[in-house]
Amino acid sequence: MRIEEISEILGLYPLLFKPKHILITHEPITDGSFAGLQPKWRSDVIVLGKDADKETLIHEILHTMGLGEFAAYPLAKILAIKHDIISQFPIAKVLLTRKVVYKKCPEELSEFLAGKPKYRGRIEHFVREEGRGD
Repeated sequence: MRIEEISEILGLYPLLFKPKHILITHEPITDGSFAGLQPKWRSDVIVLGKDADKETLIHEILHTMGLGEFAAYPLAKILAIKHDIISQFPIAKVLLTRKVVYKKCPEELSEFLAGKPKYRGRIEHFVREEGRGD
């Protein structure tokens, strides 16, 4: 997924939490069995792997909101279908979408990547602009 797609999807759901940090890798996460993850100790962070799609994005954000697997799977599927339906109606999409802006964080300033050469060039770190899409 590209950050533009992520911003567009998050803008459609005003009640979904907008994570402060999004880490994107174009490699599999762990053994390839995960498309995304949300660290339990950081509710403002999600990590998306190469196989992530809109359902994965929504699923991980639902975890940041405190929902477990039992609730996150079906709710993510429903919200992904809503996105597909609204995407077919451009005027409705424009009327319902709020702007959510993420900017790429330079590796040397990233709290997740600075001082970790094994991640250099493998992970992109994006930070939500303050006051946008809250």
